[in-house]
Amino acid sequence: MLRFCRIRSISSVAFAFFFLLCGCSIKNREVTSSQPEMVDKLQVRWKPDFSYAYAPDQIDLSSKAIFGTAGDLLQWQKIPLQRLRVQAAEIQRDLRVRFASRQTRRNDLATVVNDTYIVESAKLSSPLTYTISRWTPRQNGLAGPVIVAFDGHGDCGGECTGKPPERMFQRDGFGRHLVQRGWTVIGVPTAIHKPLSKFNAKHDFPLIWAALAMLVLKQADISSSSPHDVIYVGNAIGGLTAAAASIIDSRTLATVTNGAFFPLDFTRHHYRIKDHALCHDMREFASYVPFYALLYPLPLMIQVGEEDGLWMGHGPVKSSDWFSGLPRGATSDETVGAALLLQRLWTRSGKDFSLAVHPGGHEELDASRADQFLKPLVSGLTTHHVPPR
Repeated sequence: MLRFCRIRSISSVAFAFFFLLCGCSIKNREVTSSQPEMVDKLQVRWKPDFSYAYAPDQIDLSSKAIFGTAGDLLQWQKIPLQRLRVQAAEIQRDLRVRFASRQTRRNDLATVVNDTYIVESAKLSSPLTYTISRWTPRQNGLAGPVIVAFDGHGDCGGECTGKPPERMFQRDGFGRHLVQRGWTVIGVPTAIHKPLSKFNAKHDFPLIWAALAMLVLKQADISSSSPHDVIYVGNAIGGLTAAAASIIDSRTLATVTNGAFFPLDFTRHHYRIKDHALCHDMREFASYVPFYALLYPLPLMIQVGEEDGLWMGHGPVKSSDWFSGLPRGATSDETVGAALLLQRLWTRSGKDFSLAVHPGGHEELDASRADQFLKPLVSGLTTHHVPPR
């Protein structure tokens, strides 16, 4: 018995000594409570800063806005709308000197047999290169508003540099399909993190990218100038950017997002992009419901894919997958309920709202459904015009 106790004592001392020796390296790798640990080996190697100071008075819907009249909802909107628009103006003031010079290049491109487009590119620099592309169908084009489109991280592998969007205009891209259906589409870059990181210390990336896009479009002078001529369409993180742009741009006619509506509080704790900050976060909001509610009464389509790991959840994936480690079931009850709440806000006043579930994944916007939702709005512009917001 004595020998056994002595062995246990020696083992305990040895373990304690080993722990002290390793303590420094363990401490250096420690992830604080405000920096949730990465869920796979590839993610653990990177130490992001998620020390956001979430305000205790995050924007949320009031019970009166939810259960009251449409007027109650519009009354609730006034303060958060003003807050976001003031922030956007501040961002634009800080960014304006960065995009002082402009160089425009125009090319006529026939990209598909019997399907010809006019492609205009506007490239701005000083010091960040930022290029936008406008695709216009030469035949059977729709008169009226243009579509300003934002893509997701997959367009550039996670970190974009302001290069012109490419994936949306490829043969199977959602932008290309919209152009084939007669829409004029302006592709605008998103997912620019590192060059704009100092702005993210105070503002959320979707709002930064939206404010930047509006500034660049104005300088490039390739978008229509009528008061209500813009439809914002976005894919994944581009969907959040499209929603933010629709909120701060009084010219907006309608909004379509895909892969950009899921339980915000859940993802704050469980989901982290490998190589940059939590860019789909909106720190001032308790959830995405009040954020999207600021779009009312604009026509709104929210698309979600059945295979979207953020919205619906899916089966086991490789550890390198961005959604690996998310403890999700087959569906997300929180998001289903949130969508039903938004539907209630829109439909009780006879406004256009659509929750479209398609068989695709996180960054697979369904251009056909977007076109079906938007075409009647354009044809009815003369009789059903959206008032300024």
